[in-house]
Amino acid sequence: MVESTTGNGIAHKERNYIASFTAEGSQVKYKLPVVLNWFADNEIVAPEWEYKFDEQRNWRFDFAWPEKKVALEVEGGIYTHGRHGRGSGIAKDIEKYNQASVLGWKVLRVTPENLCIQETAYMLKKVL
Repeated sequence: MVESTTGNGIAHKERNYIASFTAEGSQVKYKLPVVLNWFADNEIVAPEWEYKFDEQRNWRFDFAWPEKKVALEVEGGIYTHGRHGRGSGIAKDIEKYNQASVLGWKVLRVTPENLCIQETAYMLKKVL
């Protein structure tokens, strides 16, 4: 099993679900080990997950490569009026991503259905 660490350095072997989405009435969920194996299969260095990049605001990235200042955010709930699909959530995301940019981070954003696809692997390889 692939392991990853959180931004605080604690190793985790499994987490409930990193991403889920509804497509044509079916629920699809990715468990963290599946996503980490996908990174490995695509020859992408294992990221830290839930990496805290701003101590004052306690903001975290879903996946991060801190040494490269690259992050991957999974934007769930955009079709179901979840947190990322409502005005207040969008405004908070804008604030978070602007602060990340000010701190020198490159942030890639994907929807859950685009998390483990070749286009995402291609983008990550280009910025890493």
